[in-house]
Amino acid sequence: MDTETATAALKDRIRAICSELLAEPLFHMSLGSKELFHSNFVAWFAGAYYKQTDAVFGPWGDHDAGARIRAVDREKSHLDLVLYLPGFRPIAIENKVFSVPDPGQLRKYANNAVKKMVARDGPVTKILLTLMDPGEVEVEGWRVVRYGDLATALELQHASIDKPFDGEIVRRYAHMVRHLVELLQMLGSPGPNEPYLVKGLLELIGDPRLSAAIQKARASYVLRELRRRRDQFGEREGVDVRGFGVDDGFTNGTTLLQGFVRLGDNPDDLTKDALGWQFQGTQFRLAVVTSATNAGDREHREKYVSETYREWFDFDLLEGIVGDEAKARPKEMRGTWQYQGYSPDFVYRYRSASSLTSEQLIALALAYMQRAQLLLDKTATTAPPPPQP
Repeated sequence: MDTETATAALKDRIRAICSELLAEPLFHMSLGSKELFHSNFVAWFAGAYYKQTDAVFGPWGDHDAGARIRAVDREKSHLDLVLYLPGFRPIAIENKVFSVPDPGQLRKYANNAVKKMVARDGPVTKILLTLMDPGEVEVEGWRVVRYGDLATALELQHASIDKPFDGEIVRRYAHMVRHLVELLQMLGSPGPNEPYLVKGLLELIGDPRLSAAIQKARASYVLRELRRRRDQFGEREGVDVRGFGVDDGFTNGTTLLQGFVRLGDNPDDLTKDALGWQFQGTQFRLAVVTSATNAGDREHREKYVSETYREWFDFDLLEGIVGDEAKARPKEMRGTWQYQGYSPDFVYRYRSASSLTSEQLIALALAYMQRAQLLLDKTATTAPPPPQP
């Protein structure tokens, strides 16, 4: 959603939700650890209120008449939470708040941590607890539970809690979750033709931490779609895309999306150079990560990159989409604009691209990664000797 074109009623609703969230102490407590906070809340509830926990989680569990244990495990074999309830199979919970579920991660957990649980405890129920749209994760064998469903179940139980303070905490937690669900429905999943960056987001929301969480959610959504499209491209074109590594991050208070292709046949071989792109803030970067043996000091590193990969820094694809904004070169650095970078191995140039839609960003990412692969193949046998530190 672009707040410049959003209706006044929608803006008012977003402001009202954010105002209530920012007035809620539980919400401020949750910002420091996000998934961990919510997992800890469920763990506390399950350990303190047995009857209510059975009522909340029983409908999502699988019955096992022989199960007698009641316990809660945290961060067991990389699983966020495991509930042992009498009369039910163990419930393994993977928790996602401001990021969309990653099928690859779920498959990895199912094939490793859950298999270890099965070997020890017998059959296990796998639950994906998610605030955002889970996509097609049911095929991975995980039972999807939306945070809105959890809020509804908790609201039905809070009045039966005999300690008034605890009951009020449960009620307020459920109320907070409902606001988060609504906010993410409006802002967390950019449509293909909507701007990836929400203009005026901080001013609308009123808090930098919540603004950052919303942008993180949008980045996570776009990353999932990018990975899906990358895999489709590989299948359609018969291209091995295992080396097309894409991921997200969060640095300097800003969400980062990036993708890199590494020289050679092994994408994990850090002794080889990598070409790639990054999008952070309004900067679309083309970058080279030099290998450890090629790093040297900044002067030698930039000389090596210029001699080997000069043609990589061509923003024609970006310029064709956003026009004049991308054609304007950044302010000069050190007198003459050459390269920017981070020690010990990162060299880049960038252009501004504040108006990219999520679809345009995905298309650019795939196009530049294909270009990177072609250039790496071309230079594999013609690269100059690496600079010496």
